[in-house]
Amino acid sequence: MPPLPLKWDGFEYLPVVLQDASTGRALMIQYMTREGFELTVKDRSTWLWSGPR
Repeated sequence: MPPLPLKWDGFEYLPVVLQDASTGRALMIQYMTREGFELTVKDRSTWLWSGPR
C-alpha cells in the first residue's frame, strides 16, 4: 500500500506515531516539522520536534 500524502495545510507540526518495524507496535506519539520529515526521509533516521523544557 503506498503512503498517503501528508496534508500540512498551514500547520507547522504534524503528529507522528513511531512503530516497531517487526511487530507494528506503537512506541510513541510525537510531533514532526516539515524539515524534520524531509531529514527523516533523506537520512533514514528520525528527526522529531521538541519544545522548550
